[in-house]
Amino acid sequence: MKRIVLITALAVLLAGCGKDDEPKDGASNIYEPVPYTTNYAVGQTYIQTFYTNGKEWLIGGEEPSYICYFHSICNRVRFSVYSKSDDNSELLAPPENMQTQMQQLNEEAKGQELQYYMVSEMKFTYLHEYDSENVERLTDWRIVIGKMEEYIYDGKIYERLNIIEEL
Repeated sequence: MKRIVLITALAVLLAGCGKDDEPKDGASNIYEPVPYTTNYAVGQTYIQTFYTNGKEWLIGGEEPSYICYFHSICNRVRFSVYSKSDDNSELLAPPENMQTQMQQLNEEAKGQELQYYMVSEMKFTYLHEYDSENVERLTDWRIVIGKMEEYIYDGKIYERLNIIEEL
């Protein structure tokens, strides 16, 4: 009788350790991006690695302003933030000192196949290739070494960022 009670208790404990807490966005944990071959669906939320060259300062106007373009590593999701109209632009954009560091590293590596990129994992709701909403940066920006490689998705050729090494 004790053995039956013990087996039943063990079964209940194991059943309670299920995978109900896993994210429903295609990632196995909160910071793991979906594969670059993901078929993005309108209105769905995803986590993906994005890269940027940093802030592009705009000349003119009363206050300095910038625009920052972000590209997913699969290059099929893009969005931008503009400092004057996006409240969270400073939360999304990489720090300027990192941008300077990346530019210096790329100047030294000029003409080589591998380049330096700033990357971060972001959570977003997909609208279409050039727009997303509810964008949230999940990880700090970091500099990586990578190269662009072609791949075929849905009968079209794209370039994706293949990350070789993190600094």
